[in-house]
Amino acid sequence: MGDSKKIRDAIVRKYPSIQLQSTLKGAISAMAENNASALVVMDGNTMIGLVTISDVMFSLANDYDMDKTELAVFMTKCDIISEKGTRNPCAQLDADQGLISA
Repeated sequence: MGDSKKIRDAIVRKYPSIQLQSTLKGAISAMAENNASALVVMDGNTMIGLVTISDVMFSLANDYDMDKTELAVFMTKCDIISEKGTRNPCAQLDADQGLISA
């Protein structure tokens, strides 16, 4: 009786993103505009990390300059997992994995 639905059937591929050159203030604005607690950080067309609400709170608590602090200073860097492996993987699931097991 199991659920045969796959992740690929349920995933929404529209997500808020921000370019690496943006600032802490830009990240806060983008999160507010998108009602999001995380943003995908892009370097051109390549995903290189995430900015989460925790990253933003840490930056604010440590008095980072909102206008001058670039995302690279406080973002969560990650790599897509490949056959070579990676040290800092983003959350990544196999699109053919079942929803229940995910």
